Amino acid sequence: MDSSGVVAFALDPGDFVLLRLAAPANPAWVQPPASSAGPGLRVAPNPATGLVRFDVAGVTGVARLEVLDLAGRAVWSRALPPGTRAATWSGERAGAGRAGSGIYFVRLRDARGAVVRRIAWLGGR
Repeated sequence: MDSSGVVAFALDPGDFVLLRLAAPANPAWVQPPASSAGPGLRVAPNPATGLVRFDVAGVTGVARLEVLDLAGRAVWSRALPPGTRAATWSGERAGAGRAGSGIYFVRLRDARGAVVRRIAWLGGR
């Protein structure tokens, strides 16, 4: 890796490289920049099979955290009171039952705006 964070590999045809990327313990991207118009959101693990942790930052007032299916329908939703820094989801649906395996979106909204992250839900254990 060079000083700009670029990793380059010289590969022959048919060769491959497996590269594992890990976020630092306290990644800067969780915190919104000072000029940001909305909250910060980190979803881990991703892909997920059990408990999903949502780390939130920069939330103003009461916020709403939602898990949405690909059609934009709410699967699960929670109000987050001021000062909330984290929430968890274990695949439950708001109306009862469990969310099926698939791709979902996690949306965090507050008075200043919204942020959306994609998550691959592999089902509960």
